[in-house]
Amino acid sequence: MNAFTTVFTRDIRDRLHEQALAPRASLHVLVIDRLLNGDHRAWKDWRVHARAWLDFGDRHGGLDNDRAARLRRTDDWFAWNQVLNEFRVPYFLWRAYGFEVEYVRPQQGVRTPDLRATKGELRLAVEVKTPGREGPWPPRRGARLVGADKDTLRRCIGYANRQFLPEENNLLVVGAQLLEVRLVLNDTFVKQAIYGEDVIRGWTDLDSGRGACWNQFVPNGRLRPARFTRVSAVMLFDDSYSVLVPHFLHGQEAPHQYHVSVYHNPYSQRPLSKQVFDGTRQMAFDDNGCGYYECPAGLTYSWGQADLAG
Repeated sequence: MNAFTTVFTRDIRDRLHEQALAPRASLHVLVIDRLLNGDHRAWKDWRVHARAWLDFGDRHGGLDNDRAARLRRTDDWFAWNQVLNEFRVPYFLWRAYGFEVEYVRPQQGVRTPDLRATKGELRLAVEVKTPGREGPWPPRRGARLVGADKDTLRRCIGYANRQFLPEENNLLVVGAQLLEVRLVLNDTFVKQAIYGEDVIRGWTDLDSGRGACWNQFVPNGRLRPARFTRVSAVMLFDDSYSVLVPHFLHGQEAPHQYHVSVYHNPYSQRPLSKQVFDGTRQMAFDDNGCGYYECPAGLTYSWGQADLAG
């Protein structure tokens, strides 16, 4: 018996399916039932990945009684997704970047991250946040972020900063669940929340009617020279899958995919090298403080069933 079937026993899945068949079943129950019981290949593929996440978490001390109980609560999609990210993210850090991952037990009165990730001499403190309070319906064309607004992301950075220590390399991972496999991520609001925004400035001479206008960057985001300098980088993470209707891409079923973007903090006390996330889409900064995209297209991470074990 693997960790997946230990948490989601046959009895639990059968009772969930009975709830989903009820005339007034909530959308939350319907979606989770598709993932745990659905017969379509896309949902079966999701379960293969979920087994890998939970097995990895179990071997590394993350599948405790609290997380198992939260996973068995299948009446709230969003809360369910939050705890699921506590398994998805550590598995991804190991699988994509080669980090050794350790779950950190919280201690009363002590600042602790959710995870510690180690690779060679590099040691990261990792905090995982899953913001937003929307349900998963309706999926829209293109990409949609659950909880995608500047204020929500800013609050995530603030909450994570309280857990971070200034002497550590601190990575905040935001589980931004995208509900379409066609990933076209418009991250304007992300850059505004993290760094600031461009505004139009100008002047007009009322006598002559002449004037001028220009774009000016206003650094009113969360990351500033004297604020939240403990945060080394912010990672937006999601895995794309169909929750209700299987996706098709160019006439073929789309595979289960993972998407990541990393936003470095130019003011961090402990900045991270771009090489840590080599191949990933990253917002980095040159010596003059000008931002640019490293690997702007990025990688779409996808692994077959034979490659998932760890």
